[in-house]
Amino acid sequence: MLTLVVSVHTVAKRLAAWWKTVRRRLDGSIEGAAILLSVVWVTLVTAFNDWSKEKQFRGLQSRIDQEQKFTVVRAGHVIQILVSEMVVGDIAQVKYGEGTSGSAEAQLASD
Repeated sequence: MLTLVVSVHTVAKRLAAWWKTVRRRLDGSIEGAAILLSVVWVTLVTAFNDWSKEKQFRGLQSRIDQEQKFTVVRAGHVIQILVSEMVVGDIAQVKYGEGTSGSAEAQLASD
């Protein structure tokens, strides 16, 4: 029993000495490590935030492509089509508040 107590005391004493040495060595580098950890944390949070916003934007964009319809003149007939179905040569009848994606040539006309 005495041997066990002496052994535990010796291990505890050596651990305390080791910890003192580690603390002395780390005193100057704790601030640097804290700054590095902060930079890594901010970078990860920003990257996750950007990723989630991009995912949300792509979902909204696909929803717009599936739901938004345009009135176009195609082959002399006035029809309503989805924005994603527009092709070169379609004449879009753009009303107030509507917009087109990509490049378009505008010709003004009135009823």
